[in-house]
Amino acid sequence: GGPAWKRAAIGAAPVEEAPSLASFALGLAPSAASDGALAETFAAAGAVLQQVFGTEGAALPFGSIIQGVHLDGSDLDLAFDVPGSSPDALEIGSNGKPDNTRQVAALRRVTSGLRGSRFRVIESRLYKHMKVPIIILGYRCPSGSEIEADFSVGTMFEGTQKGFTDRIVRRLLAHSPLALHMVRLVKVWAK
Repeated sequence: GGPAWKRAAIGAAPVEEAPSLASFALGLAPSAASDGALAETFAAAGAVLQQVFGTEGAALPFGSIIQGVHLDGSDLDLAFDVPGSSPDALEIGSNGKPDNTRQVAALRRVTSGLRGSRFRVIESRLYKHMKVPIIILGYRCPSGSEIEADFSVGTMFEGTQKGFTDRIVRRLLAHSPLALHMVRLVKVWAK
């Protein structure tokens, strides 16, 4: 046993070293194939939204993908606006409580427009009193991999575009690469 330098000094046979924490953290960066699958899923999501809502249908990515802390297998968080409606995600009903009727109707339109696409519905979270109803779709890439895409309605929250804070986080992490690797380590640990 002992460190590799000590084994070499006494002539012991080399033993595979466990990867260092640093090399393990560097290995958590998503592969080019994973990033390509995410880009393909994003393009397909935009195509579905345009099919359902017309030329104004567009997806806005946010979350770990925009922050740059995603891993292989990370999901794709997407928000979209319903053409002709307010981009604010949350509306307040006449009773003073959140009203997600518009969001639920739009998400149902998306699920009904999936025929002929590579998407399948994994889960629908469309409960009446949910602050942010979502549909979780799986996109089957030609390579065989599946990317999970979470769709929600509304690209604005309290006057700020979704993804804005993610872009700030990305800029901060660009100035501290060690923090980026630490975030990825925590994400793996949390799974």
